Amino acid sequence: LTSKMAPFVFFCFLLLVLLTSIAPCSCSDSSSGGGGGGIPVGGRFSFSLSTFDQTGRLAQVEHAAKAAALGPPVVAVSLSSGSGCVLASVFATPSPLVEDDGTARFVRISDTIAISHSGVSADGRAVIAAAQRMAVEHAYTFDEDDVPIDVFLEELSALFQRYTMKAGSRPFGCSVLVAHLPLTDNFEDTATGNGNRYCRLYRIDPSGAVQMITPICCIGGGNGDEIAQALEERGCAEAASIEDAETILLDVLRTELEKDSMTSMETEQRPRLAFLSSSLTRERGLAVRKVLPVDTAIDTDSNS
Repeated sequence: LTSKMAPFVFFCFLLLVLLTSIAPCSCSDSSSGGGGGGIPVGGRFSFSLSTFDQTGRLAQVEHAAKAAALGPPVVAVSLSSGSGCVLASVFATPSPLVEDDGTARFVRISDTIAISHSGVSADGRAVIAAAQRMAVEHAYTFDEDDVPIDVFLEELSALFQRYTMKAGSRPFGCSVLVAHLPLTDNFEDTATGNGNRYCRLYRIDPSGAVQMITPICCIGGGNGDEIAQALEERGCAEAASIEDAETILLDVLRTELEKDSMTSMETEQRPRLAFLSSSLTRERGLAVRKVLPVDTAIDTDSNS
Protein backbone atom coordinates (compact mmCIF):
# COMPACT_ATOMS: atom_id res chain seq x y z
CA LEU A 1 0.00 0.00 0.00
CA THR A 2 2.87 2.36 0.81
CA SER A 3 4.56 1.76 -2.54
CA LYS A 4 1.30 2.44 -4.36
CA MET A 5 0.76 5.76 -2.59
CA ALA A 6 4.33 6.97 -3.12
CA PRO A 7 3.65 8.52 -6.59
CA PHE A 8 0.56 10.31 -5.22
CA VAL A 9 2.48 11.69 -2.23
CA PHE A 10 5.29 12.86 -4.52
CA PHE A 11 2.78 14.59 -6.83
CA CYS A 12 1.17 16.37 -3.86
CA PHE A 13 4.58 17.55 -2.69
CA LEU A 14 5.39 19.01 -6.11
CA LEU A 15 2.01 20.73 -6.26
CA LEU A 16 2.58 22.24 -2.80
CA VAL A 17 6.00 23.57 -3.85
CA LEU A 18 4.51 25.07 -7.02
CA LEU A 19 1.68 26.81 -5.16
CA THR A 20 4.08 28.14 -2.57
CA SER A 21 6.27 29.73 -5.25
CA ILE A 22 3.30 31.36 -7.02
CA ALA A 23 1.48 32.67 -3.94
CA PRO A 24 3.85 35.59 -3.14
CA CYS A 25 3.51 36.96 -6.66
CA SER A 26 -0.29 36.73 -6.48
CA CYS A 27 -0.42 38.48 -3.12
CA SER A 28 1.87 41.29 -4.19
CA ASP A 29 -0.16 41.65 -7.42
CA SER A 30 -3.44 42.08 -5.55
CA SER A 31 -1.94 44.42 -3.00
CA SER A 32 -0.64 46.69 -5.73
CA GLY A 33 -4.06 47.51 -7.08
CA GLY A 34 -5.19 44.41 -8.96
CA GLY A 35 -4.59 43.52 -12.56
CA GLY A 36 -6.09 46.62 -14.15
CA GLY A 37 -3.11 48.81 -13.48
CA GLY A 38 -0.60 46.99 -15.64
CA ILE A 39 1.89 47.45 -12.78
CA PRO A 40 5.09 45.38 -13.04
CA VAL A 41 5.17 42.71 -10.35
CA GLY A 42 8.19 40.47 -10.16
CA GLY A 43 9.22 41.44 -13.69
CA ARG A 44 5.74 40.76 -15.08
CA PHE A 45 2.66 42.81 -15.99
CA SER A 46 -0.94 42.08 -15.08
CA PHE A 47 -3.42 42.58 -17.90
CA SER A 48 -6.85 42.32 -16.31
CA LEU A 49 -9.42 44.48 -18.14
CA SER A 50 -12.21 44.74 -15.61
CA THR A 51 -10.43 46.05 -12.51
CA PHE A 52 -9.11 49.51 -11.68
CA ASP A 53 -5.73 50.21 -10.19
CA GLN A 54 -5.31 52.09 -6.92
CA THR A 55 -5.38 55.43 -8.77
CA GLY A 56 -8.73 54.70 -10.42
CA ARG A 57 -7.37 54.12 -13.91
CA LEU A 58 -7.87 51.33 -16.44
CA ALA A 59 -4.41 50.87 -17.90
CA GLN A 60 -5.58 48.73 -20.82
CA VAL A 61 -7.83 51.53 -22.04
CA GLU A 62 -4.87 53.90 -21.85
CA HIS A 63 -2.76 51.42 -23.80
CA ALA A 64 -5.52 51.20 -26.41
CA ALA A 65 -5.54 55.00 -26.73
CA LYS A 66 -1.78 54.93 -27.33
CA ALA A 67 -2.25 52.28 -30.02
CA ALA A 68 -4.91 54.44 -31.67
CA ALA A 69 -2.49 57.38 -31.69
CA LEU A 70 0.07 55.31 -33.64
CA GLY A 71 -2.15 55.19 -36.71
CA PRO A 72 -1.99 57.59 -39.66
CA PRO A 73 -3.48 61.04 -39.05
CA VAL A 74 -7.05 61.58 -40.24
CA VAL A 75 -8.28 65.16 -40.42
CA ALA A 76 -11.78 66.43 -41.20
CA VAL A 77 -12.93 70.01 -41.75
CA SER A 78 -16.56 71.10 -41.78
CA LEU A 79 -17.30 74.07 -44.02
CA SER A 80 -19.09 76.96 -42.34
CA SER A 81 -21.20 77.45 -45.47
CA GLY A 82 -22.96 74.16 -44.75
CA SER A 83 -22.07 72.64 -48.12
CA GLY A 84 -20.32 69.64 -46.59
CA CYS A 85 -16.96 68.59 -45.22
CA VAL A 86 -13.58 67.40 -46.47
CA LEU A 87 -11.49 64.59 -44.99
CA ALA A 88 -7.93 63.51 -45.69
CA SER A 89 -5.38 60.98 -44.50
CA VAL A 90 -1.93 59.78 -45.44
CA PHE A 91 -1.96 56.89 -47.90
CA ALA A 92 0.87 54.56 -46.92
CA THR A 93 1.59 50.97 -47.93
CA PRO A 94 4.29 48.62 -46.59
CA SER A 95 5.94 48.37 -50.02
CA PRO A 96 5.99 50.33 -53.30
CA LEU A 97 4.74 47.14 -54.94
CA VAL A 98 1.57 47.15 -52.82
CA GLU A 99 -1.13 49.27 -54.43
CA ASP A 100 -3.63 49.00 -51.58
CA ASP A 101 -3.50 47.44 -48.11
CA GLY A 102 -7.16 46.41 -48.23
CA THR A 103 -8.27 48.74 -45.44
CA ALA A 104 -10.99 51.23 -46.35
CA ARG A 105 -10.06 54.51 -44.65
CA PHE A 106 -13.28 56.39 -45.46
CA VAL A 107 -16.56 54.47 -45.55
CA ARG A 108 -20.13 55.43 -46.33
CA ILE A 109 -22.63 54.38 -43.67
CA SER A 110 -25.68 56.15 -45.11
CA ASP A 111 -26.50 59.15 -47.29
CA THR A 112 -25.81 61.43 -44.31
CA ILE A 113 -23.08 59.59 -42.36
CA ALA A 114 -19.48 58.78 -43.26
CA ILE A 115 -16.91 57.22 -40.96
CA SER A 116 -13.14 56.95 -40.77
CA HIS A 117 -10.73 55.20 -38.43
CA SER A 118 -7.11 55.30 -37.34
CA GLY A 119 -4.97 53.02 -35.21
CA VAL A 120 -4.85 49.23 -35.48
CA SER A 121 -6.17 48.54 -38.98
CA ALA A 122 -7.70 45.17 -38.12
CA ASP A 123 -9.65 46.72 -35.23
CA GLY A 124 -10.76 49.54 -37.50
CA ARG A 125 -12.10 47.06 -40.05
CA ALA A 126 -14.04 45.26 -37.34
CA VAL A 127 -15.57 48.51 -36.06
CA ILE A 128 -16.47 49.65 -39.60
CA ALA A 129 -18.15 46.31 -40.32
CA ALA A 130 -20.15 46.59 -37.08
CA ALA A 131 -21.17 50.17 -37.96
CA GLN A 132 -22.37 49.12 -41.41
CA ARG A 133 -24.30 46.24 -39.87
CA MET A 134 -25.99 48.64 -37.43
CA ALA A 135 -27.14 50.84 -40.30
CA VAL A 136 -28.49 47.89 -42.30
CA GLU A 137 -30.32 46.44 -39.30
CA HIS A 138 -31.87 49.83 -38.51
CA ALA A 139 -33.05 50.26 -42.09
CA TYR A 140 -34.55 46.76 -42.12
CA THR A 141 -36.25 47.12 -38.73
CA PHE A 142 -37.62 50.66 -38.99
CA ASP A 143 -37.86 51.03 -42.79
CA GLU A 144 -35.65 54.16 -42.71
CA ASP A 145 -32.88 54.84 -45.20
CA ASP A 146 -30.83 56.89 -42.73
CA VAL A 147 -30.10 55.84 -39.17
CA PRO A 148 -30.48 58.83 -36.78
CA ILE A 149 -27.10 60.16 -35.78
CA ASP A 150 -27.85 60.01 -32.04
CA VAL A 151 -28.86 56.34 -32.32
CA PHE A 152 -25.80 55.53 -34.41
CA LEU A 153 -23.39 57.23 -31.99
CA GLU A 154 -25.02 55.59 -28.99
CA GLU A 155 -24.76 52.09 -30.42
CA LEU A 156 -21.23 52.53 -31.74
CA SER A 157 -19.93 54.02 -28.48
CA ALA A 158 -21.63 51.18 -26.57
CA LEU A 159 -19.68 48.71 -28.71
CA PHE A 160 -16.40 50.38 -27.74
CA GLN A 161 -17.34 50.57 -24.07
CA ARG A 162 -18.48 46.95 -23.94
CA TYR A 163 -15.03 45.73 -24.93
CA THR A 164 -13.38 47.65 -22.08
CA MET A 165 -15.03 45.33 -19.55
CA LYS A 166 -15.82 42.16 -21.47
CA ALA A 167 -14.11 39.07 -20.07
CA GLY A 168 -11.49 37.49 -22.29
CA SER A 169 -11.22 40.45 -24.65
CA ARG A 170 -9.39 43.76 -24.98
CA PRO A 171 -10.37 47.30 -25.96
CA PHE A 172 -10.29 48.32 -29.61
CA GLY A 173 -6.96 49.87 -30.51
CA CYS A 174 -8.48 52.47 -32.82
CA SER A 175 -10.31 55.78 -32.81
CA VAL A 176 -13.23 56.64 -35.06
CA LEU A 177 -14.20 59.90 -36.74
CA VAL A 178 -17.86 60.27 -37.73
CA ALA A 179 -19.10 62.95 -40.13
CA HIS A 180 -22.82 63.72 -40.25
CA LEU A 181 -24.33 65.99 -42.90
CA PRO A 182 -28.10 66.56 -42.40
CA LEU A 183 -30.16 66.49 -45.59
CA THR A 184 -32.99 68.71 -44.34
CA ASP A 185 -33.26 72.16 -42.83
CA ASN A 186 -35.32 71.00 -39.88
CA PHE A 187 -32.54 68.99 -38.23
CA GLU A 188 -32.67 69.85 -34.55
CA ASP A 189 -29.41 70.53 -32.77
CA THR A 190 -29.42 72.41 -29.50
CA ALA A 191 -25.70 71.89 -28.85
CA THR A 192 -24.58 74.86 -30.95
CA GLY A 193 -26.14 77.79 -32.73
CA ASN A 194 -24.14 77.58 -35.95
CA GLY A 195 -27.10 76.60 -38.10
CA ASN A 196 -28.94 73.40 -38.80
CA ARG A 197 -27.40 72.06 -42.01
CA TYR A 198 -23.67 72.29 -41.42
CA CYS A 199 -21.66 69.05 -41.16
CA ARG A 200 -20.99 67.84 -37.63
CA LEU A 201 -17.85 65.92 -36.70
CA TYR A 202 -17.64 63.41 -33.84
CA ARG A 203 -14.73 61.48 -32.35
CA ILE A 204 -15.07 58.16 -30.48
CA ASP A 205 -12.04 56.98 -28.53
CA PRO A 206 -11.25 53.40 -27.37
CA SER A 207 -13.06 53.98 -24.05
CA GLY A 208 -16.32 54.70 -25.86
CA ALA A 209 -16.39 58.42 -25.06
CA VAL A 210 -18.01 60.57 -27.77
CA GLN A 211 -16.98 64.17 -28.46
CA MET A 212 -18.38 66.58 -31.04
CA ILE A 213 -15.41 68.53 -32.38
CA THR A 214 -16.35 71.05 -35.05
CA PRO A 215 -15.22 72.50 -37.43
CA ILE A 216 -11.83 70.70 -37.34
CA CYS A 217 -11.41 67.18 -35.96
CA CYS A 218 -8.20 65.10 -35.89
CA ILE A 219 -7.60 61.48 -34.90
CA GLY A 220 -4.58 59.20 -35.15
CA GLY A 221 -0.93 60.17 -35.15
CA GLY A 222 0.77 63.40 -36.01
CA ASN A 223 0.53 66.67 -34.15
CA GLY A 224 -3.20 67.27 -34.30
CA ASP A 225 -3.05 70.57 -32.43
CA GLU A 226 -0.55 72.08 -34.84
CA ILE A 227 -2.48 70.79 -37.85
CA ALA A 228 -5.73 72.24 -36.51
CA GLN A 229 -4.04 75.58 -35.78
CA ALA A 230 -2.54 75.74 -39.28
CA LEU A 231 -5.93 74.98 -40.82
CA GLU A 232 -7.56 77.73 -38.78
CA GLU A 233 -4.88 80.22 -39.84
CA ARG A 234 -5.42 79.27 -43.49
CA GLY A 235 -9.19 79.63 -43.13
CA CYS A 236 -9.98 76.13 -44.35
CA ALA A 237 -13.44 76.03 -42.75
CA GLU A 238 -14.35 79.35 -44.42
CA ALA A 239 -13.31 78.20 -47.90
CA ALA A 240 -15.64 79.16 -50.73
CA SER A 241 -15.95 75.61 -52.08
CA ILE A 242 -15.23 71.99 -51.34
CA GLU A 243 -12.36 72.05 -53.86
CA ASP A 244 -10.70 75.03 -52.19
CA ALA A 245 -11.02 73.46 -48.74
CA GLU A 246 -9.53 70.21 -50.04
CA THR A 247 -6.56 72.06 -51.53
CA ILE A 248 -5.86 73.85 -48.26
CA LEU A 249 -6.26 70.67 -46.20
CA LEU A 250 -3.85 68.64 -48.33
CA ASP A 251 -1.30 71.44 -48.41
CA VAL A 252 -1.36 71.84 -44.61
CA LEU A 253 -1.17 68.08 -44.04
CA ARG A 254 1.78 67.72 -46.40
CA THR A 255 3.64 70.64 -44.84
CA GLU A 256 3.09 69.59 -41.22
CA LEU A 257 3.86 65.90 -41.74
CA GLU A 258 7.02 66.55 -43.71
CA LYS A 259 8.14 69.07 -41.11
CA ASP A 260 7.56 66.69 -38.20
CA SER A 261 8.98 63.48 -39.65
CA MET A 262 11.79 64.63 -41.90
CA THR A 263 13.46 67.52 -40.11
CA SER A 264 16.81 65.73 -40.06
CA MET A 265 16.86 64.87 -43.78
CA GLU A 266 17.74 66.93 -46.80
CA THR A 267 14.85 68.19 -48.87
CA GLU A 268 15.93 66.12 -51.88
CA GLN A 269 15.89 62.93 -49.78
CA ARG A 270 12.42 63.37 -48.34
CA PRO A 271 9.84 60.90 -49.64
CA ARG A 272 6.84 62.50 -51.32
CA LEU A 273 3.63 61.69 -49.51
CA ALA A 274 0.46 60.33 -51.05
CA PHE A 275 -2.95 61.05 -49.56
CA LEU A 276 -6.50 59.80 -49.55
CA SER A 277 -8.89 62.72 -49.85
CA SER A 278 -12.66 62.56 -49.54
CA SER A 279 -15.61 64.90 -49.38
CA LEU A 280 -19.12 64.48 -48.03
CA THR A 281 -21.74 66.56 -49.83
CA ARG A 282 -25.48 66.37 -50.40
CA GLU A 283 -25.06 66.19 -54.15
CA ARG A 284 -22.44 63.42 -54.41
CA GLY A 285 -22.50 61.78 -51.02
CA LEU A 286 -19.09 60.42 -50.03
CA ALA A 287 -16.51 60.78 -52.80
CA VAL A 288 -12.97 59.47 -52.30
CA ARG A 289 -9.89 59.99 -54.42
CA LYS A 290 -6.23 59.10 -54.16
CA VAL A 291 -3.81 62.01 -54.47
CA LEU A 292 -0.46 60.65 -55.66
CA PRO A 293 2.92 62.33 -55.14
CA VAL A 294 3.17 63.11 -58.85
CA ASP A 295 0.20 65.45 -58.48
CA THR A 296 -2.20 63.11 -60.23
CA ALA A 297 -5.43 61.90 -58.72
CA ILE A 298 -7.27 58.63 -59.15
CA ASP A 299 -10.97 58.46 -58.42
CA THR A 300 -11.97 55.50 -56.31
CA ASP A 301 -15.21 54.17 -55.01
CA SER A 302 -16.90 55.58 -51.91
CA ASN A 303 -15.60 52.73 -49.70
CA SER A 304 -11.88 53.41 -50.16
